[in-house]
Amino acid sequence: MSHSTTPLKVAIVRCPPPNWPLPLANRCWDGITINIDQCVSAAIEHINQAKANGAELVTFPELWFPGFPKWREQNNWKETHLAQYIDNSMVVGGEQWNRLIDAIKTVGVWTSLGFSERAGDHIYMSQALISNVGEIVIHRHKLRPSGSERDMFSDGTIDQFYCVNSAIGRVSMMECGEHFYPSMTFPMAAQRPKLHIGAFPYVTDYKDTAESFWFNAELTSNLAASFAFLSGAHVIMPAIGYAFIFDPMTRKVAEIKDEVPYSEQPILYHTLNIDMSSNVPTHDPDCQVSYGTLRQINESFPAYIPKNEGSLTTHRKVSCDLLKKGNWEWCETGPGTPAK
Repeated sequence: MSHSTTPLKVAIVRCPPPNWPLPLANRCWDGITINIDQCVSAAIEHINQAKANGAELVTFPELWFPGFPKWREQNNWKETHLAQYIDNSMVVGGEQWNRLIDAIKTVGVWTSLGFSERAGDHIYMSQALISNVGEIVIHRHKLRPSGSERDMFSDGTIDQFYCVNSAIGRVSMMECGEHFYPSMTFPMAAQRPKLHIGAFPYVTDYKDTAESFWFNAELTSNLAASFAFLSGAHVIMPAIGYAFIFDPMTRKVAEIKDEVPYSEQPILYHTLNIDMSSNVPTHDPDCQVSYGTLRQINESFPAYIPKNEGSLTTHRKVSCDLLKKGNWEWCETGPGTPAK
């Protein structure tokens, strides 16, 4: 069945939140103060600017509120900034959250948020899609934070891999490292989104070796292209620095390099043609991410491998109170990280 498409102007915020270490390879947190109030104020300015320039959807990078804790392991970060980070994490329904939602409603623009969320004694790597009238359309937590992120942030749950039909199309969301793993890409791509928001915290330019290769455009582009092809979705990758969009055929239709000064172009704009009809297929029994392929994967799993579930997928929660005490060690320094 064919469907008509509708233009959708997208704004990708690619400048950092206030008081964030720059340039991207900067590993020093000396003199940096984390402040969620300033983040929200800056975000409202970006949202207003994007709306004034005709955007219908504004997207923010992963953990833009109040900022991604980069180079945390190489600094004395858990003693100097971790408690501050926890205290400045967003509370859904809290004062700063409501202030942001009110601003979104006032200008009337769809907005994708990436934020550290405080919920009781835990913080989560969270995403939310907010409609142009301020409704929460998607709210999810990163299923399994990557590497030493998992020392700080609690795990999400598998029920948060879902797509929604909305006024801007059939939308899905994932974060950064989730795009690596079939246990996460498969259930999301199987739901056949038309628009996917895959937020990264920050991305450096191709061939830039000053940062970990985990945050290089070469790697992140490959992840975006793979998910675009599997899902059949346009993939928007908001990130501080290098930001881009892929179409379903893995063609990069918009990009901006990290070398472009944030003051000159804080936001990347692009107009997509999206299928926004209400009866788009929610699955495809003949695609590579179908129930049939899932069963084939299960049946072809090598019989000689013991049925040992291991500890990776065990749900993990981290107490903020224990984090603040500081009597623990980072589980790793990420592979591919340049020496300090």
